Amino acid sequence: EQGMEQGMEQGMEQGMEQGMEQGMEQGLSLSVLRILQRRFGSLPAGFQPRLKMLPVSALETLLDEALVVTSLEEFAKRLPTAKQS
Repeated sequence: EQGMEQGMEQGMEQGMEQGMEQGMEQGLSLSVLRILQRRFGSLPAGFQPRLKMLPVSALETLLDEALVVTSLEEFAKRLPTAKQS
């Protein structure tokens, strides 16, 4: 019984952590897109799906990049190509 409770508790903790991580990824992704849209107007169709695939660490870096790049082309060059942690 105690082992089952511990297992359920661990499962709930892991689920909450994953949910929080996904929420952060989604929020950062939307923030990057919004900054780019405000600075450069409409965005190429491929930007949003590429951003959604990235982990929080990459999105945090790209949020900073979105504030300082001088063009969408420059930003696109800084987009990682694969999911990194």
